[in-house]
Amino acid sequence: MTSSDKARPQLHIKMTLQLYLSATWRHKRDSLLSLLLIVSNVLLGVLTPFFASKLLADIVTHNHDLWPEFSWFVSVAITGVLLNTIGIRYCMKLQARVMQELNDHMFSKLLERSVGFFNNQVGGKSHLMASYSTPAISTVSLSWLRRSSVCYWYYSATG
Repeated sequence: MTSSDKARPQLHIKMTLQLYLSATWRHKRDSLLSLLLIVSNVLLGVLTPFFASKLLADIVTHNHDLWPEFSWFVSVAITGVLLNTIGIRYCMKLQARVMQELNDHMFSKLLERSVGFFNNQVGGKSHLMASYSTPAISTVSLSWLRRSSVCYWYYSATG
């Protein structure tokens, strides 16, 4: 492999990540609120066990002043659960919106292509298989496209 062959996958990864992050950052409020999920993971995964271990150590050593560690434990756990609830909701909503926008963008780019783009462009198959699979794929795709809601409305409106 040459150095250009090694750099090509890195370029695709970089371009894909850049496209996804730019699509994500269009929803600034949801992006910032989904960062609460990271904070809640730190609270629930690091600080809650830390304060639980301090509380158990105080119980074992017969320390009579358990309330400060107990109050820290309970407050960190409740805060972590609340932030997790908020963060996961906005994270899922953000992911659904971004994936819908990216899918719509990809589908519109594919619809802009001519028929020549889709003819015999199947790689890795023999010429005989490609000549039979392309009409079958286009027939299935066209029947699915006619049944989709937007195209169904268009076909029913135009007759």
